[in-house]
Amino acid sequence: MFKKIITIIFVAIVLKNNLSSQIINKISTNYTNIYQFNKNKKPRNSSTAFWLSAIVPGAGQIYNGKFWKLPFIYGAGYYTFTHYQKNNTEYKMYFHDHLILDDTNSTEPLYMGINDKNILYQKMSEVDRKRSLFFLGIILVWTLNAVDAYVDAELSNFDVSDNLALNIHPKIDYLNNKPFAAICVKLYLK
Repeated sequence: MFKKIITIIFVAIVLKNNLSSQIINKISTNYTNIYQFNKNKKPRNSSTAFWLSAIVPGAGQIYNGKFWKLPFIYGAGYYTFTHYQKNNTEYKMYFHDHLILDDTNSTEPLYMGINDKNILYQKMSEVDRKRSLFFLGIILVWTLNAVDAYVDAELSNFDVSDNLALNIHPKIDYLNNKPFAAICVKLYLK
């Protein structure tokens, strides 16, 4: 009985080592193939990526091959644009009511149903502020989209070879003749 258990354990260890070496070889082969693919990838022109995204949002990301970023760009753009339109429509309705309340001879109905000029002006100012913020949001999304395409194209030219090394070590530095502890981080080629 004892010999059977030792034989089973021995066979399990041999099979485990053989199986794990096959898995490691497969993983290293796949990693080498991926590395060679990235190494042979054509570098992207950053100014082309920037201008493509500046003209058509997401076009620079398509040029860089980063399709997964498109839903985020168009989602943020859709959110800011629809909220801008909603607040712009509401502002126009408040402004219409404001003009009607100023004109005493008008018989047109009020859209918002507010008869007090002060409250109407407050609401109109609040909606105008929201409208302006969402307009700035549209500009921000568009700008970040173009900057992201530019940075991504610049980083496509970055060397990710095995010759890169990272050195991190503690350091004592001086500021106004007073010592303080710091961490020094260096990235360099071997």
